[in-house]
Amino acid sequence: MISEDALTGYINTLFGHSEPGATLHHLLVAAAKPGDVDAFGVANCEVSMYAIAPDDTVDTDQFVAKVIIAAGVDAYKAGCEIHFAGLAMELQKVDTSILDEVEANRARRMQADGKLPEHPAAIEITRLYAVCRDGRRWVGDHYLTGPMAGTVLGPDIRIGGLAADERSFRQQLLRKLIQGPPL
Repeated sequence: MISEDALTGYINTLFGHSEPGATLHHLLVAAAKPGDVDAFGVANCEVSMYAIAPDDTVDTDQFVAKVIIAAGVDAYKAGCEIHFAGLAMELQKVDTSILDEVEANRARRMQADGKLPEHPAAIEITRLYAVCRDGRRWVGDHYLTGPMAGTVLGPDIRIGGLAADERSFRQQLLRKLIQGPPL
């Protein structure tokens, strides 16, 4: 179990501190040795923060996945259980629902070609996805550019079945990370 204050601190550390133009992702992992709890049963977690800055020479998704797996390996080698894992990724996005069909198709083609940032309607967001060992999950977006710049949506807490926007490979890795080996 992790205290609510600690969870709030972890999420605030990850979310809302991004700046436009910087492609920097953050992974925060809180882990403790089994049985290392205080008098109230709250885990005495040690926090590891990973700054992930892929360049144009690597596949970003693969690079982020390798860092998530490496974080898990580090914790398990130290004999720890992971109680919380959160990933804040800076992404480019185009809201195709506000575009006409031609522009929406253009945005989809540009995304497939890796050129989405060049689309005139492209905006930068920081997307948060975090998971806790007790099953709670957090999802949120911080708009860095565009008409909603500065707006923070969430983070919303989720419990129970997965929503459609929680099925990416990175999110699956985070959920596996808190379940324990093997990755």
